[in-house]
Amino acid sequence: GFFMTLARSNVQRPGSRAWFASHKLKASSLPLCVSFWFVLNEPFIDNTGPSLGSLSVYVKMLDKNGNIQMAPIWRLYNHQGPEWRYAQALIQEINNDHVVATLRRSTPFSTAQALTNRQESIHPHFCGVIRNGPV
Repeated sequence: GFFMTLARSNVQRPGSRAWFASHKLKASSLPLCVSFWFVLNEPFIDNTGPSLGSLSVYVKMLDKNGNIQMAPIWRLYNHQGPEWRYAQALIQEINNDHVVATLRRSTPFSTAQALTNRQESIHPHFCGVIRNGPV
């Protein structure tokens, strides 16, 4: 599995990103479910409201001309609380693609954004089965 974070530090820049790309997925006409646990926490929200950033999951693929395309399959913005939350995204068809996750910081005051995943997190079936909590 993996863990990805944009934790609060002394040096915080708006637009900072963390990326993860899965191994190459074998071509399949069967749907695949991507499941993961995440935290999007902004403990100090000022009077302008939440501005933490975003967590996005994409399918990275090549189009007919060989150009890289990033198709979003799941996205969430801003503060969601300090708890780990479970999410799933369905990929209808795979063509030797990759799953890419990205965390993006929108302000220098954002704190922890994290994503955790385990080996069995991309599985060949429809989404809906909740796995055990984050590791």
